[in-house]
Amino acid sequence: MVTAIIKIALFLCSTSAISSDISLQGPLKVKVTPNSPTSATENIRFAPDPRGQNGIITSDEGIDKWRIVSKLGNQLLDWPLTLALDANTYGFEPNKQDSAVAITMRGFCELTSECDAFFSVSIGNKYFSFATDFDGAITTGNQLGIQIYPACQTQLATGDPTNFLSSVTPGSAMNMWYGLRSVLAGGDRNNWDVIKTTSTHNGENFPVTFELVNNDIDDSFIVRFGSPKFRKGQIQCKYNGAVDTNAEIKMFMTNDWPNNADETIVIRSFVINGNRYRRSEDEDVIINNANLVQYKHAKTKDGVNINDKIVMEGIVLIMLLIIIGFIVKRYYFDNSEIKRLGQETSPLLINVQ
Repeated sequence: MVTAIIKIALFLCSTSAISSDISLQGPLKVKVTPNSPTSATENIRFAPDPRGQNGIITSDEGIDKWRIVSKLGNQLLDWPLTLALDANTYGFEPNKQDSAVAITMRGFCELTSECDAFFSVSIGNKYFSFATDFDGAITTGNQLGIQIYPACQTQLATGDPTNFLSSVTPGSAMNMWYGLRSVLAGGDRNNWDVIKTTSTHNGENFPVTFELVNNDIDDSFIVRFGSPKFRKGQIQCKYNGAVDTNAEIKMFMTNDWPNNADETIVIRSFVINGNRYRRSEDEDVIINNANLVQYKHAKTKDGVNINDKIVMEGIVLIMLLIIIGFIVKRYYFDNSEIKRLGQETSPLLINVQ
């Protein structure tokens, strides 16, 4: 019994020494809003809109938000929002197995009957595109559900998404609807890949988070998508081939180009490395969630998670105390009982005639 407990304690002690976690790049929580000052590390572009539809609105509480309107038959041939993250601050680290960046978008739909969004994310000269609903359904023509391009288990696409939308030829609302889906998927809307999950639609669930994980050791790249409906790891896509390290990261975002009704999304903020998979808009929640990230990624010099190590050492200490208690009971109290019984003058067993 004692030997078994000691073996368990030694095993727990050894596992605490090899504990590892994903290493997030850059500051643990940076929030970008329409009021954020110009920054060299987190830069956002709100595209000029000659249509006069998009703009910055202010709530009764004095909070500014980006309002993005996709008009039926009158599209903005540009990405309404582009978030650029500096390579020196957020670029993936070389020779790391799990170097990661998390980007969260907080917002809501004005018209929940029609509300979808398309993204392209570039790292250096590589990119992927992503399509999600905020109204319970999304399609690229022949496929339903949350989708990504290129398909999982292949390689990231090569190119620069900056001018994708401006390259679409203006036409009817239906042709524009198809054009958006095609240009983001390498020129053919049939290239989209539905990410298989138990439920393939997001619904009106904000915020949404993209976690990008680069593995420079195993030469792979993982995209994870999260929301209050989809927790971490439920929707993910792995690609063959790591991306360039220390390269600029850009996220391009547009709402859908509708074929039957206007679509409007209001974006409150982008949060980098914070506010992951949370519904609440309370600022304290963002701070607390950033602290959670900080808890997860606090490291010792040898790369071991400090907090995990403390917990494991606490467990080992408790088990050692149990072992000591067992030994004391076995060799002190039991021996005392034997001595006491040996001194009894009356027999323990009485032979009844």
